[in-house]
Amino acid sequence: MYERRYELLKNLVDDINPHAFENLWVELAIEFQVICHSLFDCYYSKIKSMKKLPADSMFENMNKFGKEAIVIAERIVLLLVKKEEKFEYTQVVINKRLSIGQIYTWLYFKEISDRIAAYRQALENYKLLKIFLDEYQSKLEMPANIAEQYKLTVEMIDLMPIKMAKNISVMEILIV
Repeated sequence: MYERRYELLKNLVDDINPHAFENLWVELAIEFQVICHSLFDCYYSKIKSMKKLPADSMFENMNKFGKEAIVIAERIVLLLVKKEEKFEYTQVVINKRLSIGQIYTWLYFKEISDRIAAYRQALENYKLLKIFLDEYQSKLEMPANIAEQYKLTVEMIDLMPIKMAKNISVMEILIV
């Protein structure tokens, strides 16, 4: 079902001009990104539950949907944060940035250096979210749910260097 919705929405999101039909494009793009992320999660769960190493095609499909979810989420966020009323879209921005960070940390790479690069991307993404939320906090009172997501963002900023360090340690062991 997700794959059918993916095919239908992909063409619409690709063909509609986001500047001419901004609201329609954002609605469709959000739905498309959720579908891509769901397909990524389905592959991730399936791979995690397998007893033996899956075929490379499983990892390729998982990464394809993950990378597509990242690209469309970035496009959504960039469009919304440029708007004058950007803080009206705070929850969407948070959801998309957290989605991007999660996907970057779950993408599969054979090379540890590629995994570390993905962790760096996740870290940069979380830093961008923190900057956005700091700006939000300077202009508006932060509701409890957004404050909780802010706390999660700060925790992820602290966690990503640890994940990178672990992978660097593994890489150094493999080299020696």
